[in-house]
Amino acid sequence: MSAQPAALSSLPRLPTVLTPLLGRESELDHLQGLVDTPSIRLITLTGPAGVGKSRLALHLATTLVKEFNRDVIFVPLASIRDPGLFLPTIGQALGLPADASDTIDERVAMALEKRQALLVLDNFEQLLDAAPGVVALLAHSSGTTVLITSQAALGIAGEQLYPLLPLPTPAPDQTAAEAILQSDAVALFVARAKAVKPALVIDDETAGPIAEICRRLDGLPLAIELAAARINILSPNALLARLSNRLQVLGGDRRGVPDRLRTMRHAITWSYDLLTSEQQVLFRYLSVFAGGFTLDAAEELYLKSGANQGAIETLSTLVDHSLVQVFTQSSGENRFLMLETLREYGLEQLVLLGEEPDARLAHASWFFQLAEAAEPQLVESDQEAWLNRLNPEWDNVRAAANWSLSNGRQDMALRLLGAIWRFCSIRGHATETRVLLDRALAVSTGEKTAWRTRALVAAGNLALGQRDLDMARSLFEQARDLAIEQDQVKDEIQALIGLAKVAVNHSDYATAIDFHQRAASLARETGDQRAVGISLGGLAYVAYFQGRLDDAVGYW
Repeated sequence: MSAQPAALSSLPRLPTVLTPLLGRESELDHLQGLVDTPSIRLITLTGPAGVGKSRLALHLATTLVKEFNRDVIFVPLASIRDPGLFLPTIGQALGLPADASDTIDERVAMALEKRQALLVLDNFEQLLDAAPGVVALLAHSSGTTVLITSQAALGIAGEQLYPLLPLPTPAPDQTAAEAILQSDAVALFVARAKAVKPALVIDDETAGPIAEICRRLDGLPLAIELAAARINILSPNALLARLSNRLQVLGGDRRGVPDRLRTMRHAITWSYDLLTSEQQVLFRYLSVFAGGFTLDAAEELYLKSGANQGAIETLSTLVDHSLVQVFTQSSGENRFLMLETLREYGLEQLVLLGEEPDARLAHASWFFQLAEAAEPQLVESDQEAWLNRLNPEWDNVRAAANWSLSNGRQDMALRLLGAIWRFCSIRGHATETRVLLDRALAVSTGEKTAWRTRALVAAGNLALGQRDLDMARSLFEQARDLAIEQDQVKDEIQALIGLAKVAVNHSDYATAIDFHQRAASLARETGDQRAVGISLGGLAYVAYFQGRLDDAVGYW
C-alpha cells in the first residue's frame, strides 16, 4: 500500500526571503486572481533573467500560506537538468518514500489527488521536455493548481501565460526627486542602496542619476539590486558613468543566493546555455542592433551568419525564452528589441568568438541598403510612411555609420549618410548627421567616387538648412567639381541647385539665376522632371523678389 501524502504541517517550509517585495503589488494581485480562478489550472510566469519571477512566485506562495492557510508546495528545480528527475523531485517535496512499489507518477498524482493545493515549480526553463509530466499530473489531481516560473512557455494545452515585465522607470523628462521616487524601479534601488549606505540622501541632485541608472538597467530588479549594492563605494553619478560596462559593474559576490543570481552575467549565462548552437548564433548576431530591429533585418543577419535553420523559428524561440521582446508599432508591424543588459552580453560573446566584424558588416550593409531604398521615396507621395519606417532605425543608422568609419569602411558610411540626409533633416538629426558626414568626408579626402559626391551634396544641404552658408557653398562646389570630373550629371544638377539656394540667401540673384538655369538645362537633357521643377521654382522665387512678377508667373 502506498504511503499517504505528508500533512500540511510536515511539508518543507518555504524558503525565507529577508527583503520585502517592492513594486509588484498589481502583479501580485493579478497572479493571485489567476490562482483563485477554478477554470485555470496551469499558470506559467514568464520573463527574462533577473526580472523577478521566482521572487514574485515565492512571495505569492508565502502570502497564501500565512494569510489564507493554503496548502502550498514550493519545488525549486534550478539544479535539475534531467527531465526524468522532474517527478521524483516533486515526490521529495511531498515527502513521498523512495522505495514505494507504485511508479513515481502514480504516487505524486495520489499525493495531490485530494488536495486543494498550489504546486509552485520554480525555474522550469531547462526542463521543457518534462512538460508532458505536468499535463499528466494535472489530469490526475483535479484540485491542484500549478504555478510555474520559466523563461519560456511550456506550450501545452490549458497553459495560462503571465509575462512579467521589468519594473517601470521614470520618464526622461521627470527631474524632481518627488516625482522620480514614485517609480517602482527607483523605489527598489533606493531601498537596496540604503541597506548598504543608510546615510544616502535622495534629493534633486541624486535622484536624476538614480533614475537614469534604472532606465539604463531596463528596470530589471536583479540588475537594479546589484547596482544599488555598489552605492557603498560609488556615488550615483559615478555609478552611472561606469554603466558603459554594466556587466562588470553588476558583479560582486552576493552570498546566500543561487549561483545563477550572484551576478547579472551568471543570470544571463544560465539563459544562454539553454539555447541550441543555432539559437545562440542568432542571439549573438542580434546584439549588434541598437534600438530594436525588424524581422527582415533579423533574417538578413541570420543568413549572413551562415546559419542553416529558419530565422523565423529561431527568433520565435528567443522570444519564447524572454531573450527578445516583441511589440507592435503604430503601423501594425511587429518590432523586436533586446534589453540592453542582454545585448551587452551578446556583444561580449560576439567578440569572444571572433564574430563581431562579420556581424557589424552585415548590420551596416543592411542599413545602407535600406537608406538607398528609402531615398527616392522621401520625395514621393508616400514620404510620411517612409519617414515613419526610418524613425525607429536612427540608433541603428548611427551605429552603422560609426562602425563603418572606425573600421575603414568609409564607402559604406558615405553611401548610408548620403542617402538618408533628407530623413535626418526632417526628423531632427541634422546636427549629428553633419558630424558623421564631416568624419566620412575627412577620411575619404582624395577619393573620386559617386558616394563621396552624393555625401558632399548631402552635407551641403544639411549645412544650408542650418544657414551655415559658407560651408554649404564650399561643399556644393566640391560636389559640382567632382560630379563634372566623374560625369555624374544627376549629382551635378543637385550641386548647382544647392549653389543657387546659397546665392539666394546672400541676395546674389544674378548668380542664383545662372545656377538654376544651368541646372534646369541639364535636368531637361536627362529627363529629370523633378529637378526641372525645382529649378524653375527657384527662378520664379528670384523673379518675385526682384519684382519681375510676370516672369515669376511664367516660370510657375
